[in-house]
Amino acid sequence: MKKTFIAAAATLACAGAWAQVTLYGLADVGITRVSGYAQGSVTQLNSGIMEGSRWGIKSEEDLGGGYKALVTLESRVELDTGGLGNRPASGN
Repeated sequence: MKKTFIAAAATLACAGAWAQVTLYGLADVGITRVSGYAQGSVTQLNSGIMEGSRWGIKSEEDLGGGYKALVTLESRVELDTGGLGNRPASGN
């Protein structure tokens, strides 16, 4: 764990010199309306209806000699509260 953190920190320190950096994300939010409650119907904003919202940074640098350095940093976010999500990654 400690070695991985040190390697990630060293990679990020060099990120400004990288040739290709991509910022990406997925917004997954929906509005639900439930009726039949004693107090009437409730309409609310819900985050993570299907996959869960996330944003990330990908970077790639050609090191020469057939080698490449690849970095992917990704974080989940709950759009209804703005907090960090704790849902597991889906699809892979």
